[in-house]
Amino acid sequence: MARTTPHDHPTADDQPLYGRVATQLLGELHDGTIPPGERLPGERQLAEHFQVSRETVRQALEVLRRDGLVATDRRGSHATLAGQPVETPSSLTFPVGARSTDPTGFDRATVTWETPPPDHAEALGIAPHRPTLVHRYASAAADGSGLRTAVTSFSAVALAEVEELARYRDRADGSAAAQLRRTYDWMRRAGLTLHHRDAITQVANAPSVRVTRRVHDQYARPLEITDLVVEAQQDALIYEFTWYGQAGQAGASVTSNTSYKCPGNTSQSCTNGGAYSAPAVLLGTAGSTAEAVAKADIAANAKESYGGTSYGSITSHQVLASKAVTVAGQKGYLVRWKAVTSKGADGYVESLAFPSPASTGQIVVVRFGVDVGQKESVIDEITAGIKVSTGGGDGQTI
Repeated sequence: MARTTPHDHPTADDQPLYGRVATQLLGELHDGTIPPGERLPGERQLAEHFQVSRETVRQALEVLRRDGLVATDRRGSHATLAGQPVETPSSLTFPVGARSTDPTGFDRATVTWETPPPDHAEALGIAPHRPTLVHRYASAAADGSGLRTAVTSFSAVALAEVEELARYRDRADGSAAAQLRRTYDWMRRAGLTLHHRDAITQVANAPSVRVTRRVHDQYARPLEITDLVVEAQQDALIYEFTWYGQAGQAGASVTSNTSYKCPGNTSQSCTNGGAYSAPAVLLGTAGSTAEAVAKADIAANAKESYGGTSYGSITSHQVLASKAVTVAGQKGYLVRWKAVTSKGADGYVESLAFPSPASTGQIVVVRFGVDVGQKESVIDEITAGIKVSTGGGDGQTI
């Protein structure tokens, strides 16, 4: 799959020019062309980049600002991450995958002051062999089944700015229990706006899956990275997507950790699969019902995932499904194709549309793209994991 984020979308003829620019900018925010937290180029540079007037750029930026994709603070306007901000402690659990305490099961967490795993050190910008605070979590049912283990490493920024975490340095000997379930709340109270990205992969030669979560602040400074390994009864983990209830807020994304050189253009990297969500209006997809939106979106989705130069071109497609489906308690609709490419992997693509439970009149689109060599059923499992949040609050999230 060439891309799993919005970029170079076909747009409706009646979409205003500033809307098309906003859509292209949205793609660049998601795919890293504009790094998260980085200050945006000036209006003049953006106008030259998109070959439009500065007034059109201003209107496009205002669209993204309203949607929470561009923020303005003392540094000026800058890109925010695709991952949703943690506005309340219930939005995310720490560590990722932590269960509610079960008195009959096994649940233990400890902290140590040690050298983090090499990939954690690299992600957090920690020099080789330099120690930091490392949190370990393990949980299982009373009979030992459903084992979950997680290792979290914290950055120097997190320890410097979050007083509650810094206090653990002197008692991080790995012997005493250390429940840090309020970590994200502490970070938020320290003035940090949290953004996260999760990646899910199958553990080789084991009935388990690995979830890697990276958390950054509003300035794209890394705060923590967690590797969670879940003992799974099935080959894939059902991933629970979460969207914030603000109208137009861009949604969640998940991408395979594995990549390969695109067969049609070896200078680019393609992944085995992924999915992302976005409001239909930001994708430029027309339609007033979930069915109309899904049917209108599938061709653009197929072209985005397997068209262009990455796989040569799409030579044909087969309709695998076109049906109504219930998503997060809403009456939605999906269209799934098998796209045949001229070079390299063919792909399963699906456009899933459903009314947002948080915003009346808004339709959410989830675009899937999975290489045919992967299991098609992962699309259904991810869809089954989309649900209304039970984490409390005002019910404005799904």
